[in-house]
Amino acid sequence: MTGKMKREYIKWLSDFGKCEMFCDVTLSFNPYFTYGFNRKNKVRKCHRDESVAQFIKRLNRKVFGSANKRYGRKLYCIPVDESNKYEDRFHTHILLEIPERYYGDVDAFFSLIRNIVNQLECFEKGKHAQHLIRKIKNKN
Repeated sequence: MTGKMKREYIKWLSDFGKCEMFCDVTLSFNPYFTYGFNRKNKVRKCHRDESVAQFIKRLNRKVFGSANKRYGRKLYCIPVDESNKYEDRFHTHILLEIPERYYGDVDAFFSLIRNIVNQLECFEKGKHAQHLIRKIKNKN
């Protein structure tokens, strides 16, 4: 890691620490997706990365509106991929900043997350869905 990259990384982490409220979001993926002539294909890492990026992009648009595009406003988030030992059940944990405007009504923010997840095809729905959302308390 170069000196400049290291400084940017440290700056980013210090900015992340200024956020007062966080939540942990767990998104589980469908093990297969349908593409083309109803052929089922196994989900690969590139599909998972694209899906998580799409989720975060839609969430930023909903939370910040035009400021997301105009000024580059974004939620702080750290996604981590995980799977079982057979690598057929994938899920992603996301440490996500809760925006200030939702401090009074965190459930509204969680509802927004659930709505976006339900719009995207790649995430599991129904009885297999494990879209867990938990608020993380700050030490202060």
